[in-house]
This record gives sequence, C-alpha cells and structure tokens, in this order.
Amino acid sequence: MTSHPEHDSWRDEVAAYALDALPEEERSALESHLEGCDECRAYLRWLRPAEAAVATSVEQIKPPRRLRRAVLANAREAGGEAPRTSRPRPRWFLTRPIAAAAIVVAIAAALVGGYALRRSGPSTETLSAQTTAAAPRGLEAHLVREDDSGTLELSGLPLPGRGRVYEAWVRRGEEISPSTVFVPNRAGAAAVALPDELANADEVMVTREPAGGSATPTTAPMLHVPFPQS
Repeated sequence: MTSHPEHDSWRDEVAAYALDALPEEERSALESHLEGCDECRAYLRWLRPAEAAVATSVEQIKPPRRLRRAVLANAREAGGEAPRTSRPRPRWFLTRPIAAAAIVVAIAAALVGGYALRRSGPSTETLSAQTTAAAPRGLEAHLVREDDSGTLELSGLPLPGRGRVYEAWVRRGEEISPSTVFVPNRAGAAAVALPDELANADEVMVTREPAGGSATPTTAPMLHVPFPQS
C-alpha cells in the first residue's frame, strides 16, 4: 500500500489507533483527521485484519521493555533512520517496519515461551496469586515458573478500558521493576510472558496503568504472586 508524503506522519498514529493503544489526548485529533482523509481511512481498514490476528493468536501480549528495546535497535540498524516529516512525531513513535518486527517477535516469544514453560520438569512450579481489594470480582491467576522465567496466567480479568492497559511488575525487596504490558482477550483471559526476569525476585504484581505502561506503579496492585524464599 502506497502513501503520499504528507500522510506519512499519521501512519503510526493510525496503527496505534487500530490496536486501541493511542493515548487518549491524541485520539480526538486523529479521529478528526480520519473524517476528511480517504487514504488514512483506507489504511485503517487495511490494518484491521492484522489487529484481529494478533488479538486472537496471542491474547494481545506485548513484549517486555528489554525485548522491545532489542527489537527496535535491530530494526533501526537494519532499516536506517526514518525520513523526517514536518509534523512532530509522538515520543512513542515507531516506523511501520519496526512495529511489524515487534509484533512478530512478540508472537514468537509468546508461542515459543508458552510451549517451553508448560513442559513438565523438576524446575517447574505453579504458584497461586493472592488478589487484593483492588482486584475485579472473579479474578483468578497463577504463575507457572521455570528457572528464571515464567508465564502469568489470568482469567476473569475485564478489559482495562480505553487508554488503559495492565502491567506486570517484579519486586525485589524495595525495588519494583516494570515487566510486561498487556490486555486480556474478550473472554477475560491472558497469558503474560515474564522471560528471564525472576531471578532473586520476591513477588510478581499486576496493576492497571495508562496506555504504554508506566515506569513505576500508579495504582494499587490487584494481585501478588509471592515466591517461596529458600
């Protein structure tokens, strides 16, 4: 699909909008633009099948920050610097090839990681989550841990709402590190990969955050998965 130069600066906003990941303050401007732009509306329709495939295949799992950084670095090195446009790009800007690479890596990580973490073995354990007063009614979760990786499996989790996501955190003493940003599928289920992040951890937590995730929790945790201490 081709694009005129004046539309290039809108393409990533449209892609984020298709995944319901565009920050609330930028949605109105894009929706106004879409009303008068046949090309961007066509691009949005073109993106819809890919958005549906991601939603049904990996429950909209997004890669952890360290994985996203590696994907972006590799994609930029391979593709070079994106051309400049007259319209300022938002701080979360991704060129479409980079965004596509991130989606491919997220799918591969979820499928391969999910298969590996469900193998039986002496180093695999299942830990139950403890919900808090901030948890939605009916939420259940457990963590399947293998060595320093894990998969947090949740059910009964409602969609977080427009402009919001859920975020997993790993706590080590007083230090709380951001891990994976995710949303559940429409059935309220999610399988959240936590690759190579659980060494010396005390617990995993989940909070509800603004789209894109936060550097530190902005809401009370809805669940904790404490780790047995040796």
